[in-house]
Amino acid sequence: MYSRRVGKRTLTFGHEGLLYKNSFVLYDRETGSLWVHTTGEAVRGPLKGQQLQFLPAVVTSWKKWKAEHPDTGVLTGRRADGFMGDFNLSLNPRLYGLSVGSGKHVKLYPFETLRKERIVNDEYDGKKLVVVYDDATGSGVAFERGDLTFRKGRGGRMVDLSGREWNMLQGASGDQSLTPVPATPWLIERWIAFYRPREARPSAPTPPGR
Repeated sequence: MYSRRVGKRTLTFGHEGLLYKNSFVLYDRETGSLWVHTTGEAVRGPLKGQQLQFLPAVVTSWKKWKAEHPDTGVLTGRRADGFMGDFNLSLNPRLYGLSVGSGKHVKLYPFETLRKERIVNDEYDGKKLVVVYDDATGSGVAFERGDLTFRKGRGGRMVDLSGREWNMLQGASGDQSLTPVPATPWLIERWIAFYRPREARPSAPTPPGR
């Protein structure tokens, strides 16, 4: 999910009908520039080299989201059949990873590793992070953790070293909230196609508590 603001402009996007490294391409109606949807970068046109602001979001099940956000509305529509099939991260976690960060500053946490660790304390791009994974929905999110260190508590809950419990997917505990970091699931092979020149391989997370 991206902000449509670039400088002082608010852009309007459409689907160009092209693929770039197996990712579909957007165009903006204001300048005709072409943008890659997976990176948010303009690759052709007057705005080439510009980067859309990547906004923190979570990919999860509707059931999980509705339970935590009961007042959420949804735009209904007709279910379309197609060659892409159903999207379910929990069915093939070995194929996916969680890409944390934005632009050229990204790090990939393979879902297979996150499934084992569930909660990962790490440092990347000058920030102390906690990366968490919900096995039931295949959801991964990341937050700035400041001086806190997290671990798994009873029942798979996330707790800090004082024993205080936190909502894993919201990064919240009482009136305290962690700052979310942009993170989104990627097919590992697609991520490597875009970022391998910058990082030789998907990064292994730091074990919890280190």
